[in-house]
Amino acid sequence: MALVKQTLTIIFISAHIISTIHVNARFAPWPAADAGAPAAADIEESDIEPNPSDLLPLPDITEIIPDETGGTDADVANRVTKQMQVIGKKIDEFNASLKARMENPNTSHGTKECLTECDEVFGAAVDDIRNTIDSLENLNLMKANFDVSAVATNVDTCNDCFKEMVGGDPEVEKFSDWVRSITREALEALQKTTN
Repeated sequence: MALVKQTLTIIFISAHIISTIHVNARFAPWPAADAGAPAAADIEESDIEPNPSDLLPLPDITEIIPDETGGTDADVANRVTKQMQVIGKKIDEFNASLKARMENPNTSHGTKECLTECDEVFGAAVDDIRNTIDSLENLNLMKANFDVSAVATNVDTCNDCFKEMVGGDPEVEKFSDWVRSITREALEALQKTTN
């Protein structure tokens, strides 16, 4: 009986350590964001509610990563990896701006529910990005297809929540469209190489 207790204690401690490592890895920051972008702490209360004329600036991916159609599997993997890194950085920045809205006492209950949902699905999207990059490093382009699709699905889930709970949010919709356009391009490149 004592051996069973010791074994269970070791299993519990090991599971706790692994869980802690996973949580810390999941929320590890991306490389430094673009200079000039406001940090979440620098956002003023007037900036918390979205203003359609002042939406989050999203880069044109072709300006950052030139379109190189074709190429070897390694070339495609490298391009898609860069795309996923850009999306990962922007998810972190965008999620920080959404979290700032939680502090506003005028934020509706429905919006708060969606902000909580978005935080969760953005965390899952970041995990999917990391999985995509791992798959690409191993040139497992078929698995990378599934991982890229999951990124888009998770970001769309945030947008869907706002549509259903509060009738939509222009900033969230714009961000979702941006992610969907990049993931669509990544999927097309991956599918060309796997066919």
